[in-house]
Amino acid sequence: EREAVLKEEKERRTALEMEKLAKEKMAKPVLEDLLGKKEESNEYEIKIEELRADFEAKLKRLEAERKSLEEEKVEAYDNMEGLKARAKALEEESYIMLEKHKKEVEEARQEKETTEEKLAETARTMEGTMQKLEETERAKADAEKMIESVQQEKSGMKNRL
Repeated sequence: EREAVLKEEKERRTALEMEKLAKEKMAKPVLEDLLGKKEESNEYEIKIEELRADFEAKLKRLEAERKSLEEEKVEAYDNMEGLKARAKALEEESYIMLEKHKKEVEEARQEKETTEEKLAETARTMEGTMQKLEETERAKADAEKMIESVQQEKSGMKNRL
């Protein structure tokens, strides 16, 4: 962008200089011709003064345009520098956000692993509890059978007595 601005400014200056030279070349022969004749006519002197005044006015206008273009160039350069600074700030901000996101993803991954480990431990504990419950139910069933057997023996003994 800066190169484009500088190239455009250079082209403008060249055009202005060419216009200035063309006007000087156009005005110079007329002035030399008028002066070369050395006519004392007021008409020629007035015309020379008008041309000189016109030339000076155009020269001042071109100089003002040149200054304006210089100011625009400086302003464009300042704007470009501001945009560069903003782009750099955005790049840094996005880098910080990316690093923060990476950290959050890593924390989430670790939390997932911890949760999976706890879930696996809970499943093992539950499996052990289920086995103990089954053993307890078998023991209860065995105890009930023993109690029933003992009651039958007791009842058989009572009948014998």
